[in-house]
Amino acid sequence: MTKPEIIKKVRKWAEILCCNEQDLEIVFKKFSKDENKDDGDFETVGYTVSNARYLKATIYFNTDRLKLINDETIVHEILHIKLAELTGYLYANEEKAKADQWKGYFEERFVSQMAKIITRKLS
Repeated sequence: MTKPEIIKKVRKWAEILCCNEQDLEIVFKKFSKDENKDDGDFETVGYTVSNARYLKATIYFNTDRLKLINDETIVHEILHIKLAELTGYLYANEEKAKADQWKGYFEERFVSQMAKIITRKLS
């Protein structure tokens, strides 16, 4: 997918998923070694940084892997924005280890599953 196509699709899916109230920035960059957290099961094509309190989010896409980006990838990243408020609450009110477990496993699993469901139904 090209950069303009990705931008257009991010805006479309943000509206569908009611994230268009966010100050949403889309950044294309070559990922550093730390950002490329490949574990053998997937290749890192993007990640999201979100601040639910201020309704700001940035989706970063790896310029080396743009060909791997599809609707499911985009929806996956937008769903991280939707869960940012819950994740922030957990970090503020739970032990860091529990919050890390939520973010590292449960949130990732949830957004992956929901992205598959949503894109199958709405694409």
